[in-house]
Amino acid sequence: MHSKFYFEYPVDWLKDNKAHQISFIQNIIKGCLELETELVCIPTLFPSYGVKRLSPKNLLISFHSFENPNNVLSYKEAPINGLFSLDRTGYAGWSDISLNFDYYKQKIEKITTIDIEQTLSYFQNQLIEGDSKHPQLNENKKLPNDYILFPLQVRTDSVAAHANLDMVEVLKKASYFSKKYKKNLVVKVHPYCNSEVVKAIQFIETEENPYLYTSNAHIIKLIKNADKILSCNSGVSLEALILGKDVSCFGKSEWYEITNKMKIIQI
Repeated sequence: MHSKFYFEYPVDWLKDNKAHQISFIQNIIKGCLELETELVCIPTLFPSYGVKRLSPKNLLISFHSFENPNNVLSYKEAPINGLFSLDRTGYAGWSDISLNFDYYKQKIEKITTIDIEQTLSYFQNQLIEGDSKHPQLNENKKLPNDYILFPLQVRTDSVAAHANLDMVEVLKKASYFSKKYKKNLVVKVHPYCNSEVVKAIQFIETEENPYLYTSNAHIIKLIKNADKILSCNSGVSLEALILGKDVSCFGKSEWYEITNKMKIIQI
C-alpha cells in the first residue's frame, strides 16, 4: 500500500466545471480518505501529453501521460462522455491493452454474454440520446441514404503517432474510390480542427467528387445513418462500435483489435 498519492489535475477543468470531472476528483479524494493515505494535488497545464514523469516512491496518477515509468498511472477522459480511462502505460497505442492484447483477450473471453449485453445496452441508450463527448451542431443539410462516414481528427493530436497511414492521404484515396465506385462518402471535420490543409483538401475533393459530402451534423446522427465507418483511431469509431456499426481503422487504439485493421491502401 502506498503511503502517499500524487494526483495531477488539469487547470482547465476549473473553468469547465463539468459534473463528471468534479465527480472524478471527488472519487479520488474519497478513495484516499477511506485508505487513510495522504493526497497531494498537482495542477497541470496543457499540453502535458508526452512529458516524461519521474518515477516516484509513491503513486502518481498523471493526466494524459504515456510510456510511464514505475508507480505512474495515466488517466484521461474516455471517448464515451462521462467515463475516464486509467492505465499503467498510457492511452491509445500506448495503452496496456494495445501493447499486451493477448493477455487481455483471455480475460475478455471470460465475460458472459449477459454482462456484455447489459453494459452495451446502457451506453447504446446514452449515445442514441445524443450524448457525445464533444459539443455538436444540429445541421440539417440533406445527405444520401447510404454512405461511408469518415470522421476526421486533429492532425496534431498525440494519438496521431499511432496512425498506420496519413489521414490526408487516406482522405484523398477514399475520395478516389468513392468516385470510382459511385459510393457516397460523408466527411466530418473534428470540432477542434484548425488545419487549413485539411480544410483545403476537403474543399477541393468535394468540388471534384459528386459522391463526397461534408457535414457538421450531430455525430451520433451521422453514425446511425451510415453503412460503415472509416477512422484513424478517433473516439467516434468506439461510439460506432457500441452502436453496432462495421468499423475500419488505420490507427491503433484500445479497441483497434475489434475493428477492420487497415495498414495499406492501394490504387
